[in-house]
Amino acid sequence: MKSKPLNPFLFASAVLLLGGIGWLLFAPNHNEPYPKIFEVEGSTGQRITKATRILSKYCKPPGPLLDAQLAEDLFDNSGGLVPGPSDSHIYGVLTVPATDLPKWRELLATGSTDGWARATDSRPVSVPTWWPAEESLGTAELFHARLLIGRAIGWAAVSSADSSITFYAFDP
Repeated sequence: MKSKPLNPFLFASAVLLLGGIGWLLFAPNHNEPYPKIFEVEGSTGQRITKATRILSKYCKPPGPLLDAQLAEDLFDNSGGLVPGPSDSHIYGVLTVPATDLPKWRELLATGSTDGWARATDSRPVSVPTWWPAEESLGTAELFHARLLIGRAIGWAAVSSADSSITFYAFDP
């Protein structure tokens, strides 16, 4: 028994139909809001513990934290073709003992100025309530954030006025 040749039109139609069904079933949900914001939450002690654990991946904190507020924005710039976030911005405010500020300055001062961004150039997309006023950032001493949080571009602002380190960093 001889088989009939496959009709190219029917074959192409079947492939397109199955591909379309697969895309609908497995494509990412484009209705999800971006950026997705992940904030370190909990009591002061819980936030300090989580923040110290995150910072310890990139540096040895030169002193204890009195408080910590951190968040990360994840952006999906892939258009659904590549799964996962493509940009990540991390930012926060660390409150430290005033007597430890020189140690934090020393840690930050060893970093390069490549990939520098000014404090007024970049800030969170959705500014949290704990984010400092722009005026206070303008009076702070600026450093690169790489040694603090390990990102290629960003800044860290050390403020003697409120004994804090505010930072914003991201990778391109």
